[in-house]
Amino acid sequence: SSQIGTHNVSIKVVDGFGGEAYQEYVLTVTAFQPPVPIDEIIVDDADDGVERTGTWYESSGTGFYGDTVSLYNNNGGTFTWNFTIPVATTYDVYTWWTPHTLRSNDVPYTIHYNLDSEAVVRVDQSDESLANNWHYLGTYDFSVGEHFILLTGVEGNSNADAIKLTRVDTPSNTA
Repeated sequence: SSQIGTHNVSIKVVDGFGGEAYQEYVLTVTAFQPPVPIDEIIVDDADDGVERTGTWYESSGTGFYGDTVSLYNNNGGTFTWNFTIPVATTYDVYTWWTPHTLRSNDVPYTIHYNLDSEAVVRVDQSDESLANNWHYLGTYDFSVGEHFILLTGVEGNSNADAIKLTRVDTPSNTA
């Protein structure tokens, strides 16, 4: 019977002519620990796991998430929040930005979720009544592995601050 711990194992092989060979092995048996779903994932604009192309400027907008100011771009740059999903799970996806009247009212977020599935959700970042809040982008079934949310800078400028995924119990893919 297998037991958790370290075991010495000897293997003896005898050929048809009476020759023998021995080999010693050390075998470590551990309890299987299945991956556990993560209840909440937050990636802020200054965290590990973010990538950006183009020039992003520090925003003077107030109400940014976390300890770092948000960033903006108005020339087609991209901002990507990368994260890992250890167990296939359904998440509500949110974003945080600092609104400003100069921001675009049609900012695209691309959510990469189940294998190679993507959804594009457009938001209005110019409405200052939306300050200091998480904004819902939809509910998605995420597969195990590496995923990302991509924001594309558009004319009128786009603001990148933080994303949040909150685990839910019922699978669906709605935006």
